[in-house]
Amino acid sequence: MTFECQPHRYATARSRMALFTSLLTGRAQEWAAALYNKKSQACNDYDVFVAELRRAFVSPSGEIST
Repeated sequence: MTFECQPHRYATARSRMALFTSLLTGRAQEWAAALYNKKSQACNDYDVFVAELRRAFVSPSGEIST
């Protein structure tokens, strides 16, 4: 809804990912901030970001790491 209400503010994938990562907390936020600061491709593509997030925080058995 935020993106639809303020499309000019979140016009790029990177700006949308910046908002998304700002909503994370703890280790996940630290992890995402490091990706963002390194200008990782994951911060320009939601699907890539989610895949990397799962790789970092979800075990092969499906258990989520905190």
